[in-house]
Amino acid sequence: MKGLLLKDFYQLIKYCKMFFLVDIVFMAVSFFSEGNALFISFPVMFSGILPLTLLSYDERGGWSDYCGILPYSEKQIVSAKYLFGLLSQAVTVVVVIGVVFIRGIVYPNYNFLSNLSAIGIMFVASLLFPALCLPFCYKFGSEKGRIGYFIVIAITTGCMPLYSTIVEGFEGAEAKSMNIIFPLILVGISALYIGSWLISIPLLRSVKK
Repeated sequence: MKGLLLKDFYQLIKYCKMFFLVDIVFMAVSFFSEGNALFISFPVMFSGILPLTLLSYDERGGWSDYCGILPYSEKQIVSAKYLFGLLSQAVTVVVVIGVVFIRGIVYPNYNFLSNLSAIGIMFVASLLFPALCLPFCYKFGSEKGRIGYFIVIAITTGCMPLYSTIVEGFEGAEAKSMNIIFPLILVGISALYIGSWLISIPLLRSVKK
């Protein structure tokens, strides 16, 4: 498993430099802008796409065929992608929270709680990308599996007004109820993520056969 994670990490460093650049730009904009909740939380959303991008590079480089002769089970191969996705999202969340914390020191009137809420909500939403798209990619390949990606993009775009409403809800009179609803949403998305992982294992096995 460690070798699979290292392979994905090396791919990330070599092929996904644009993701780092986009994240830096959004963080810089969020640091100097007033209404920055959306900007500061977007890097978290981008990190949810990384497992799909890495899987696409696996197929282009022939790794998907080569790994069949290595002593890795289907469960390990699939688990590495899901675990790497969680790790990359966790690292992104930590960095983004660091930026928010520094801005809170520099600007005393900065709404620290609102931005933490935005980051938390976007982290939950970002889990939808690998959860809904990876089973499609393992079954049909990364190119055909992109239909799941576009579906999630459409859902996410359509929910942006709801996203703003939820963030505002953490600040207003509904804050208490939102603090109850959010953990329930997190549990639901986590269950979906685990279910997606369990579904992807037999899908990879059927493709390899």
